Amino acid sequence: MSTWNQAILARAVLSPDQAKQLADKVIAWLADERIILDAPSGCDFDDGLCYPPGPDFLKVHNLEDLGPEPTRFANSLRTGMRDMRLVLGRAPVFNPQGMFLPAHCPSCPQPVPVDDLLRAGGSWLSGECDVMRCPHCEVDCELPLWEHDDIAFVTLAFEFWDWAVLSERFVASVGDKLGVRATLLTGKH
Repeated sequence: MSTWNQAILARAVLSPDQAKQLADKVIAWLADERIILDAPSGCDFDDGLCYPPGPDFLKVHNLEDLGPEPTRFANSLRTGMRDMRLVLGRAPVFNPQGMFLPAHCPSCPQPVPVDDLLRAGGSWLSGECDVMRCPHCEVDCELPLWEHDDIAFVTLAFEFWDWAVLSERFVASVGDKLGVRATLLTGKH
């Protein structure tokens, strides 16, 4: 059986110290809003921290998208949900069922083969380099800034596993708390 992942990415957050500081801020806000419980635990699929859904988890959705009387079915929705995973530190976030089309340079919007992004990602993850050079404009751009629909290399992300579709309003609110633009990467694992 597949699981559904929606990851809110903070691509502009490049330093580990900044990522930790902003993660703490967003986790505290999510817990204050009762969207998650402030009860971190180990994830069942890696060594990251996960937070269970809180009693007001419906705040992250467009309620009209959940059908009539969504609050009436909140317990049913919660039953199928998994935790929110905090991605902190150099990590890939990806959709393994994606099409893996070309990536786009943050400096010039020219397409670059996804294989170039994946190779640079391997070097970035090991700490060998922080940038990828665009073959078109020849500008070195920080790897997390490269846009792709199915993969991102980031130092900060919030993954919502098997939650109903996150609203654009909620994603923008996370970006407001972070002080940077937040983008959404979705996929099935």
